[in-house]
Amino acid sequence: MMGEQAHSYAIETLDLAREDSRILPAGHTLIVHADNERDLALARRAIQALDRGAVPGRAARRAERIERLVEVLIAEEPLSQVEADLETDNAALRARYLETVPTLTAADLHLVAGSEAANRSALAAGWKKDGRVFAVSHKGVDRFPAFQFSDGRPRPEIKRILLALPRELTSWQIALWFASGNGWLGDRTPQESLSDIEAVVQAAARMREATVG
Repeated sequence: MMGEQAHSYAIETLDLAREDSRILPAGHTLIVHADNERDLALARRAIQALDRGAVPGRAARRAERIERLVEVLIAEEPLSQVEADLETDNAALRARYLETVPTLTAADLHLVAGSEAANRSALAAGWKKDGRVFAVSHKGVDRFPAFQFSDGRPRPEIKRILLALPRELTSWQIALWFASGNGWLGDRTPQESLSDIEAVVQAAARMREATVG
C-alpha cells in the first residue's frame, strides 16, 4: 500500500520431515511472511513445535500399543529357525523313544512289585528320589523305562550308571543316551549292554569328560 513501509522477512527452511506431520507432507518447505522479526520468530517456533509433536502424538503411541499386543500374544521370545528345527527334531526323538522303548508307570510298578502301600506312586517316587532309577515325563505322567527293572525291582547297576553320568543331564537326555549307539560299547546301546556293567559305567564316565570345558 502507498505510504506504508512493506516488510517481508524470509524464514529459513523448516525441516518438515515427520511422516505424520499436521502441517505439510514430509519434505516440503513452508514460507512465512510477517511484518516484523518478533512475529516471524513466534511463527517459526509454533510451526516447529507442531511438526515435532505430530508423530509422538499418534504414530509413536500406536507403535507402542502394537508392541504391547505382540508381547501378550507371544509368551516367549520368538524362535530362530535353528531353534525351531532343533525342537522339532527333539520332539520326534522323544516320540520315537516312547513308541519303541517299553515303559512303566508308577502304578504299574506298584502292582508288579506287589506293594501294599496306599499311595500307588510312593514306591516308584522313592526309587527315583534315591537315584536308583530315572523317569521321563509324558503328558504329565512319569514313565519309567522298563529295562531298569528286574522282577519288579530296580537293577542295582542302574544307580552306578546314573551316578557316573554328568549331573546336569535332563531325564530325557539320559533316556536318549541309554537308547543310542555308543562307540565305547561297539556301537551297541547302553541299555542293551547292561550285562557288561563296567563297560557301561566307563562309557557314562566318558560323558563327564566330554562336558569338561
